[in-house]
Amino acid sequence: LGAGAFLLSPLPRASLLYALIFSLSALGALWRTGEPTFVGVAALLGLYSPIVMLGSLSAFRKSTALLRSQANAVRHEQMLAVLLQDFEQNAGEALWETGVDGLLNHLSPRLADLLGANQADIRTQSLLAWLEPRSPDRAHALVQAFNAGRPFREVPLTLRVDGVLRHLTVNGKPLLDETARTLGWRGVLADVTDKVRSE
Repeated sequence: LGAGAFLLSPLPRASLLYALIFSLSALGALWRTGEPTFVGVAALLGLYSPIVMLGSLSAFRKSTALLRSQANAVRHEQMLAVLLQDFEQNAGEALWETGVDGLLNHLSPRLADLLGANQADIRTQSLLAWLEPRSPDRAHALVQAFNAGRPFREVPLTLRVDGVLRHLTVNGKPLLDETARTLGWRGVLADVTDKVRSE
């Protein structure tokens, strides 16, 4: 009775119908025996059946709530991805994120354009290792900011991209787990070339 009702709990009507048929059949069989000793068993079955039905309905509600929350999470994740994509396409900035190994988790087209990099360049080495030879005079400040393990703002970088000097600033913060262990870094890379030239 219990196993079948809980197995059918995603279909609440079927679960209730199964429990009801099973209970009535068992009660009928006990009544037909005519044995007075089965009266106690029938009373227990009468108490157990409603509890099983209520438990099945509760399991249905919980599983439905879980499915709804998962669907909402997927929808919010997709919405956030669209918003971030719009942000990168319409701004002079790009989002970046590295894992604990320092490798970029994702190289967006905007970030690739700002860095003058492609997937093959950036997937084989950490972001810092890739930047150091390309911006030797400025990358040291970024290395120090990473090593400090604290959020940083507007660390300047200068890169030569397609023969043109590009001035960038990097903002970042560490990604921490519940034990305050660093899981990586996330931040924004901004192109400030026009601003530097105007100064």
